[in-house]
Amino acid sequence: MIGAGLATIGLSTIGDAAFAASKTYTVCKTSAVKVGSAGIFKLGTTKNYVIVTQPKKGTFKAFSPFCTHEQVQLSGVSGSNLVCKQHGATFSTTTGAATGGPTRRALTSYKVTVSGTSVKVTA
Repeated sequence: MIGAGLATIGLSTIGDAAFAASKTYTVCKTSAVKVGSAGIFKLGTTKNYVIVTQPKKGTFKAFSPFCTHEQVQLSGVSGSNLVCKQHGATFSTTTGAATGGPTRRALTSYKVTVSGTSVKVTA
């Protein structure tokens, strides 16, 4: 049933539908996220946000800014981990994988590209 609906609009798989629905947003300048830190940025004019990290020089990563335990906004970086202030869950700034606390689920990650001095996120 879903396949027939996707075919009707010219898409062959659910993955194609998700890709077609994604959009790329310029979220910040590279200088806005220092090495070893993170920042939360709005996706264009949407109501959605991402957290962008720079775990090593020139490498930018983007994730959902909400803890997978109880959807509390992440509060910052401690070492190489993003931290949730509510219950202390931690997530890798490189992969988004859960590294401690009451959650075992990774953060949703997004594709990041750098164009000149602009950080772009596809979500």
